[in-house]
Amino acid sequence: MIGRIFITVAFVTASFINCSAQLEPLQEKKFNHYIGVQANQLIKQIINLNSSTSTVDNPYLLIYSLNLANTGWGVEAGAGYNYQDIVDKLPVSKESKINNLFYRIGVCRKIMIGKRFQAGYGLDLVADYQLNKTTSSSITVFNSTTDSSMSKASTKTTSIGFGPQMYLGYYFSDKLILGTETSYYYVKSDQKQNVLVTDNITDQFSGNSTSTANSNVETTITKFSFSLPVALFLILKF
Repeated sequence: MIGRIFITVAFVTASFINCSAQLEPLQEKKFNHYIGVQANQLIKQIINLNSSTSTVDNPYLLIYSLNLANTGWGVEAGAGYNYQDIVDKLPVSKESKINNLFYRIGVCRKIMIGKRFQAGYGLDLVADYQLNKTTSSSITVFNSTTDSSMSKASTKTTSIGFGPQMYLGYYFSDKLILGTETSYYYVKSDQKQNVLVTDNITDQFSGNSTSTANSNVETTITKFSFSLPVALFLILKF
């Protein structure tokens, strides 16, 4: 008896779930996400492009866009960071620390061209922050005189601009895309440079003397920056 009741309840429940699934409308996908990473070095290793001399001038290592599935319109962003610590020991002790941050945000549209190719266009707001700090020192000994010199140079550049961007991608599968982009940005940069030089002379007979020189330079640069479509991105769509 209990077994019959259980079978009956299970059958009614399954029938109800099946009817509900048939009555519930299928939900269409509203958004497409695209996240990509610049992969020129990886692709060179895979297909051995050692003879290629093209310079990649695209500073954005990561890109992301969120687009409506039905119209292709959406928003996109990109970011890149570069850090270098360069030390020279001879003939002058010198160290340079370089920090460069690049980022952008904008509106874009992606459309399919056939089954495998996708094109896109958009308008971006771009900015970057670049800081270069260099410290150097040297010591010169001549007879009874020792001349030690130290300099500290700092160059800071902040930029902002805008301009159009175009994109082309090839679908290896429904989720994996190989893409490239080109852009033409108007950029205005403000550069501030400070140099501090300290010179200390020690003489066994006349004693010590110290001199200091400090200089500041400010420069404004306005330019149109064109980026060739040589940067390749591996893009995941989800």
